[in-house]
Amino acid sequence: MNLVNKYKKLLKWNRRVWLRLKRIFLLRFVVTNGLKFLLILLLLVGIVNLIDILDRGQVGKWVTYHTEKRVKKTDEQPLEDKPGKHLFDDVESLSILAGLILFILNSPEQQKRSQYEAWQVINSAEGQKGSGGRIQALQDLNQDSISLAGVIVAGADLTKINLQGADLARANLANTKLNQSNLCDANLSNTDLSGSILWDANLSNANLCDANLTGADFSGAELVDAQLVNANLRDAILRNTNLSGTEFSDANLTKANLREANFSNANLTGANLSGALINNTNFSGANLSGIDFSGISGRDFSDIDFKGFNLNGINFSGTQLFGTDFRGCNLSGANLSNAKKLSGINLARADLSGANLCGVDFKDAQLNDFIFNDVNLSNAELLNAQLVNIQLVYANLSGADLSGANLKSANLKNANLSNANLCGAKLDGANLSGTDLRGANLCNAKLSNANLYDTDLRDVNLINVDLSGANLKHCLYNKKTKLPANFDPTHQGMYLIAANSDLSNAQLNGADLSGVDLCGADLNGADLNGANLNGTKLIGAKNLTIEQVQKALNWEFAKYDRRFLHLLKQAMNQ
Repeated sequence: MNLVNKYKKLLKWNRRVWLRLKRIFLLRFVVTNGLKFLLILLLLVGIVNLIDILDRGQVGKWVTYHTEKRVKKTDEQPLEDKPGKHLFDDVESLSILAGLILFILNSPEQQKRSQYEAWQVINSAEGQKGSGGRIQALQDLNQDSISLAGVIVAGADLTKINLQGADLARANLANTKLNQSNLCDANLSNTDLSGSILWDANLSNANLCDANLTGADFSGAELVDAQLVNANLRDAILRNTNLSGTEFSDANLTKANLREANFSNANLTGANLSGALINNTNFSGANLSGIDFSGISGRDFSDIDFKGFNLNGINFSGTQLFGTDFRGCNLSGANLSNAKKLSGINLARADLSGANLCGVDFKDAQLNDFIFNDVNLSNAELLNAQLVNIQLVYANLSGADLSGANLKSANLKNANLSNANLCGAKLDGANLSGTDLRGANLCNAKLSNANLYDTDLRDVNLINVDLSGANLKHCLYNKKTKLPANFDPTHQGMYLIAANSDLSNAQLNGADLSGVDLCGADLNGADLNGANLNGTKLIGAKNLTIEQVQKALNWEFAKYDRRFLHLLKQAMNQ
């Protein structure tokens, strides 16, 4: 009996525990779902109130419209309408709003799923020549601000794709069709676009730095203000392309087709254009400093307008420049050596300081008032050129043909005119002070009122030269100098550079006396400061002092007699 009673008590206790647990679970379920329902209800009520507040907006108008429609139906319907109709309409509206809320809450997951599917489309279509759904997939990813860096779509047909502002850095777009595509503001740095076709594409403000654009066809494309620093455009086609304001510094444009392209205000500093095709190309306002044009196909720049360009250090060596407009250009340090067909060239106000014009053909050129300071015009053809008031300070005109040239009032201070042909040249009133005219031919030249102070006239032909009023003080001449008839060089203050000559108190500072024979010459009080004595023969020179010699250049390599050499050694040991 005891066992039976205990068993009954245990069963009763188990029933109580189970009932309590069921009540707890039921209460928990009711509370949890009740709270959820309450929250949703509160949210819906809040949205309805918000709709009422925004009654003037589109959502408010929608609610107002449905409310008015419901009222209208109510007025039209008889009084015996179903009593739950209005409640059903409210529930219907709230259901739509609830669905909208659930859609918004699930949109992130849906977006992730869509992006995953887009990448699947792109990857599965790799190697296909057509679109393969990749246009829409790429556009969707870009619209979601997803980076497309490193994407591989080589050989695809992406005609008219819109990837504005896309990140396509390091992408493989080789041999891709991108006709009429929108790639403006896109990042295409280090991207492979070799062999791609981009007819009429928009790449304005795009970043193409270090991109591989070998053989790409940009015909008719827009690349305004694009960045192509160090880009490889070898064999690329840029015909009729708008490249205004584009950055091309250090870009490789070897053998590129640049016909009818617009490079206005572009920066091509250091770009390589060797072998490029240029015809009717617009370079207005562009920076072409440091460019080598010498290897450009045809090398014909005739009639091209370079007005106002920065052409510092540009290489036009061997090119044809007939009628080219260089007005106001910066051509400092430019290389125009052996340039051809320069007749009609306009260099007004151009800066040619330090330019290389070696061997250029300036026959009959109009260069009045030009500034050619420090310019290399060695072996240049300036026959009958008009050079009135021209500035040629420190210019190199060695071997140049200036026969018949008009150099009236020209400034040739410290210029090098050695071995130049100045036969019949007009140098009236010209400044030739410090000029090197050694070996020059000045026969029949006019030098009236010219300044030849400190000029080197050794080996110069001055036969029939008009020197009336000319300043020849401190000029150097030698026994090979051909002087006009009845001309007294000593009276003019000229110095004879020869053995046994009287050079007492002569101003020979800075003179080139290398290899000269001054044996037995009287150098009492002569100023040798800065003079070049390399290989100068001073054996038996009179009144020469140690102080004089040591102020000169290369005095250690001059030739002295034993007595003077002994004195030099003593002075050096002190």
